[in-house]
Amino acid sequence: MEEQVIHLYALRKGLLDQLTGVQLKRFKREFGPSLRQEAPHVFERLRQEKALNAEMKKLLDDALLRYLQQLN
Repeated sequence: MEEQVIHLYALRKGLLDQLTGVQLKRFKREFGPSLRQEAPHVFERLRQEKALNAEMKKLLDDALLRYLQQLN
């Protein structure tokens, strides 16, 4: 469920709008596992808090931007 929340957050922010279909499939396949390795606490906090506070949004924004930069 946490990965779905993160995917929806990225979509809502428009971060995935410029991705091709192939890139979007790759994002959906790779980003969750990549974030779990880089910052496993994000998933734990989402599970516990069931909310995206300002700190969580900042963590996700940073991780999403790093991933998307290397994707291109």
